[in-house]
Amino acid sequence: MKDTFAQKATISEEVINFKTYPYSDPDPVAHITKYYPYYRFDGFTNTPKEQGWKIITLENQYIKVLVAPEIGGKVLGAIDKASGEEFIYFNKVVKFRDIAMRGAWTSGGIEFNFGSIGHAPTTASPVNYLLQENTDGSVSCFVGAPDITSRTEWRVEVRLQPDKSYFETKAIWYNPSNLNTSLYNWMTASVDATDDLEYYFPGTIEIGHGGEVSPWPVNEKGIDVSYYKNNNFGGPKSYHVLGEYAEHFLCYFRDKDFGLGHWSAYDEKPGQKIWIWGLSRQGEIWTDLLTDPGNVQYTEIQTGLLFNQAAEKSAETPYKHLFFNAGSEYKFNELWFPVKEIGGMVKADEYGSLNVEHADGKVKIGFCANQNITDELTVLADGKEIVRKNISLKPTEAFVEMYEVTAEDIQVKIGNIFSYSTKERKERALAKPTEISKDFNWDSTDAIFSAGVGMEKQRNYKGAEEKYSRVLEQNPFHTGALSKMAGLLYRKMEHQKADEYALKALSNDTYNPEANYIFGLISLKLDRKYDALDAFSMAARSMEFRSLAYTQISTIFFADGETSKSLKYANEALDYNQNNINALKLKALDFERVGRQQQRNEVLDKILSIDPLNAFARFEKGEDFAKVLNYEMPHEICLEQAIAYFNLGLKEKAVQILQLNTSNPIVNYWLAFLKGDSEYLEKAIQASPNLVYPSRNETAEVLKWALSKNQNWKTNYYLGLIYWSKGLTDKAKEYFIECNDQPDYFAFYLTRFNLLKADADYNGENDLLKAYELNNNEWRCYMSLSNYYESEQKFTDVLSWAEKGFLKFPNNYVLAFQKAKALLINGRYQESLNVLIKTNILPNEGASAGRVTYRQACVMDAIDKLQKNKSKSAISRINQARQWPENLGVGKPYETDERIEDYLESLYWHKKGNVSIANKLENSIVDFSLNTTEFSSGQYLGAVLLKKNDRMKEAQELLAKWKNNQPENLIAQWSYAKLMEENSKAESILKDILKESGVTLFSPQNRDRAFALVVALSELE
Repeated sequence: MKDTFAQKATISEEVINFKTYPYSDPDPVAHITKYYPYYRFDGFTNTPKEQGWKIITLENQYIKVLVAPEIGGKVLGAIDKASGEEFIYFNKVVKFRDIAMRGAWTSGGIEFNFGSIGHAPTTASPVNYLLQENTDGSVSCFVGAPDITSRTEWRVEVRLQPDKSYFETKAIWYNPSNLNTSLYNWMTASVDATDDLEYYFPGTIEIGHGGEVSPWPVNEKGIDVSYYKNNNFGGPKSYHVLGEYAEHFLCYFRDKDFGLGHWSAYDEKPGQKIWIWGLSRQGEIWTDLLTDPGNVQYTEIQTGLLFNQAAEKSAETPYKHLFFNAGSEYKFNELWFPVKEIGGMVKADEYGSLNVEHADGKVKIGFCANQNITDELTVLADGKEIVRKNISLKPTEAFVEMYEVTAEDIQVKIGNIFSYSTKERKERALAKPTEISKDFNWDSTDAIFSAGVGMEKQRNYKGAEEKYSRVLEQNPFHTGALSKMAGLLYRKMEHQKADEYALKALSNDTYNPEANYIFGLISLKLDRKYDALDAFSMAARSMEFRSLAYTQISTIFFADGETSKSLKYANEALDYNQNNINALKLKALDFERVGRQQQRNEVLDKILSIDPLNAFARFEKGEDFAKVLNYEMPHEICLEQAIAYFNLGLKEKAVQILQLNTSNPIVNYWLAFLKGDSEYLEKAIQASPNLVYPSRNETAEVLKWALSKNQNWKTNYYLGLIYWSKGLTDKAKEYFIECNDQPDYFAFYLTRFNLLKADADYNGENDLLKAYELNNNEWRCYMSLSNYYESEQKFTDVLSWAEKGFLKFPNNYVLAFQKAKALLINGRYQESLNVLIKTNILPNEGASAGRVTYRQACVMDAIDKLQKNKSKSAISRINQARQWPENLGVGKPYETDERIEDYLESLYWHKKGNVSIANKLENSIVDFSLNTTEFSSGQYLGAVLLKKNDRMKEAQELLAKWKNNQPENLIAQWSYAKLMEENSKAESILKDILKESGVTLFSPQNRDRAFALVVALSELE
């Protein structure tokens, strides 16, 4: 790099030791989830060790930024050098806990989430990275990885300029596959959560994951929740703030006069979210779980492509999810910077942050610079100039002045680079509806179709298929539903069925772009090249499909050897999307085929300018290919590119790239297929199936070929996994059943149990015992057997296997809890409590099972002691039931429902003859039941006490309200039947409840976890 800049940013890589609480124990049992083929990690520890981590440091004279490529590529922290303050939360320990979809997650920094809703599959594992010094004096660290589930690719450039006090996260996320997937991206930053924190998030409303609308920043109860300390109610908070056109936000620490500022273009990143752990011990417990003394609690500040992280219910609001369209990409740039001394923010950008406070005849103006500012500041009051002066600021320096003024509108200008008017705030308020019309007909065909599309957007393909089927029952010629069904069936590899739906859609409209596009894909699978060319040509008439369809046409001509046509259509595709990576790849290959090496290299350089970690371009150039194999699963990168080569007829290139990483059996299956080599096939078959989870449709064809050459259970197993992951469970079952008892791999039998356990003629016990026989050193075998016997209501065996497991693995808190639960089920309450008191559970986010079982054991033991007239022991146990021992992984929330404990204690005082205290407790239960907005089995106790006090009508109304509000709720029906003394009916309903749950009433998996205790109390009556 030429030394043409007075200032330079620096970048360096080193291994730094951190106190680390590592994760371990990857799950060898296949689970078909929305993020399959990724697997979970189940091992977490309270025992730290010193561990070295690769850390990339970007630094200039103003700020310092740390990046951790081995921990998801996250920004680990960012520091303002002048003050020493962190403006991005920097956790000084690496403490993995069970938070993410794959388990392992550690707090702090800025986390890059792409692909699946939640913390991304790559969040705690190594990703690819690249360091770069740029010609403008800036430095960059590129991080990125594939999302295997969606077959998309994400990259983030963390860039620091030499003379700015912000750093950038410049992202590109592209979908090179031929199918739509779910559009989910949220950048998750963290800052300290202290009482002086204020959130300056422009907006008028906040919405929940389900699209629920509340006012912002002052909620319905008059609480200004933009002050962190005011969130001292309820549980964790998710505030998706919107309703105002703005491109900035600020987290400001009033006591420090310092904060984190953020800017991004509204069209790129409209989503802004605040996430807060509960301020009660329910949330504060996570301070201890996720960090060590010296760090405080944190709060998450998130930015998204959409307004909210949409849950399923959000589809019933204006805030529906979106597709990430095949062949498309999203690019977005964000700035993160320290803000000092100005006390708030009304506007910010790359030049700096402005705050204007106007009250009591005075206006306070503060501006904190993000870069060198030497310009003229002008202040106007109602259009009249009141200040004109020159200001000169270096990055992070602030200008703050107060002026006396009575005007309503204050305008602030800094040269021609920055302007703001207090009128803006009102003008920026948006008029879009925040709720769907009450007149919307949810039973209409359009509504059902919309619901199906919403499910498909969130990868609920089974649910979407059911909705589209309902639409087609009402209207067999609904073009949209026919096209969508064709797409879902194509995704499931049911090409003949897909063909029928696509043709029916096209019989309605021969030009329909979506139907044509999916028909083109289907035709390629059915070897109908000219049908495919025709379909893609028609799809290309739509802007939505134009670049994508031209790329498909180019692909067909390339595979046929018609290079000039391939090049023509690659160029057509690029005319409508210059970042179309697939079209650029085809163009490079076209140039290579005709010997135009210079043009080929120019195209490869173009690809690398878009995606510096592109596997294809680096492989083709023979340049630092190892840099794209730092990813946790490097074989997946080789496989994806090899399949792309194979689809273009470039078998030799496919073989070459696969031979760079032959550690995975699926790679060797592919090599055997491509080369017709039995040695590779034998190598694939002999390899361990541990953590081998194939997922691609193309691999299914290779495995079928392998079965035709060599019948082996492992090939059947892998094929079964692919079909299961596509929703073809019946076909998957055939492959698993065909394996019989041949497998010598314990996890096969645990996986087969999960697949077949609902089948009436399946003997799951045999498979679980076989797994145990093959590997009695695997804790999951004991856990699976104990759970199985619970579902079979064989409670002695539940305990027997839990005890065996805990004896073998005395440090495994999962088995310790299972033993405690089994003791509870078997009526051994004191022993259950003894186990729980000694167990330290490292919970997953939202876990409560440990405390549920603890409470159940306390209450059941109290009931037992009351029945035996051991009153002193009973009241002690009742008081114990009210406690929240944090070793069980759950902290006490602000609001608790203690009606069961109050009811028991009232019985105790009645026995003692203290009617006054008993009545006070009973009144408390009744008041709670009448005023709560939550329906649960505790309502039954309130109704019983109303009935006892000759208020039967109110008791009936209380339970009828619940029953009418939740007509499918069997517990509500049981409660009403018991109240009305319809005991035989109540007994019948209770049997149905047990059947529906599939486990015992004491299982923490049950929806109403207090019901078992309410039933026990009802038997005391």
